[in-house]
Amino acid sequence: MTRIISFILTYIAEALIAWLYFDYIYERRRKAYLALLMYLAGYGVLFGLQFFGSVIVNIGAFFAVTTALALFGHRCKVRTAIFHAAFLTFIMAGSEILCDLIISRFGHGFADYQTNNSAMIALMASSKLLYLLLSLIGARIFSPHKRHREEPKMMILFCALPLLSSILAFVLIQTASKTELNASSGMMIVLTVFSLLIVNLLFLVLYNYIQHTNEEYLALQLSQQKEEADTAYYQALQKQADSQRILIHDMKNHLSVMDGLLESGNLKELKQYLAGLMKDPALTQKARKCSDPILNMILLRFAEECENKGIAFQCDVRENTVSFMDAPSITTLFGNLLSNAMEAAEQSEDPNIELSVTPSQDSVILSVANTCAEPPKKDETGMLLTTKADPSLHGFGLKAINRIVRRYHGDSLMRYDSEQKRFCFVIRFPLS
Repeated sequence: MTRIISFILTYIAEALIAWLYFDYIYERRRKAYLALLMYLAGYGVLFGLQFFGSVIVNIGAFFAVTTALALFGHRCKVRTAIFHAAFLTFIMAGSEILCDLIISRFGHGFADYQTNNSAMIALMASSKLLYLLLSLIGARIFSPHKRHREEPKMMILFCALPLLSSILAFVLIQTASKTELNASSGMMIVLTVFSLLIVNLLFLVLYNYIQHTNEEYLALQLSQQKEEADTAYYQALQKQADSQRILIHDMKNHLSVMDGLLESGNLKELKQYLAGLMKDPALTQKARKCSDPILNMILLRFAEECENKGIAFQCDVRENTVSFMDAPSITTLFGNLLSNAMEAAEQSEDPNIELSVTPSQDSVILSVANTCAEPPKKDETGMLLTTKADPSLHGFGLKAINRIVRRYHGDSLMRYDSEQKRFCFVIRFPLS
């Protein structure tokens, strides 16, 4: 019974270590609990195979199962999954051999773990602690994401905990190995030694959860700060537009002054007057695209960006169709919708974007349609995957859009027309 429990705890520990390793390096394909269940099921298969008693079968199965779990549970290529699975297989086998050599120094034979419970418990617990230590170091070396870099103090803590736990496990087992273990004492040793391993694993799981939560919170804060900055920017543009309207209204007076200077032959003063007038920023008046001042500034900016990138941009925003939204919501919603559309359209042939906001009975229909060369890829939750160079930006634009849709009790629909290679995002807001 002692051996069976020890093997079960060992394979659970191996599953957690492999999951933590790949979860640190790669983005998950599944939610955290689903990925963890996959790893536990995969290593459950390995637990059954160990009863064959073949070292070669166990090592080969460990490599194959780990590779498969990496591919199905995380977003990684086949060759990198094979490399990391081979690395984990190597350090796992190496940890067991090294710990077996150390245990043999305590008076046991090299293969005593097959018949002696104390040697077996010492080997399992200590080797998994060493395996955990090496996997932590490997994950930090191989991780391509700079955002995962811990401070030196945290790295020392990560390495020190498994190392100190391994030493403590060896001391405990050496003390207990002086006498043959009975059923109750053997169970006590199993629980005590494996508790060290479990504490290490729980600490890492908790730390990873806290770190992931902090990263999401920081990204959300940055997104909100950007929204506030964009709102302030468009409000400033609106003030400039107001100045333009005042200038246009006063243009009659300006023309009268210039006509008087021209008739009097005072060309020098006329040139100075014209030069001062041309410096007025209000003369950069652009076409009006909608009645809402903030949205109008957003549309003018995106129209200019699309023109610079060779993207045809058309918009039809009816009067007072966004009056139920506040300025930050308008900035967030249309800024992200148009940014995503432009990002997809510029990768396609004959790029174009069409925006329409029209009333329909008791609701407002917002539609953004853009050319898109390939169907947008989605993750396991149905969220569109980002094509940005930085994967840490994945999902935050769409989350911001969904947040505004929920705020105004709307509903949305995304669809892709494979024949026309066109993506459409439709949102309906109830006016009630």
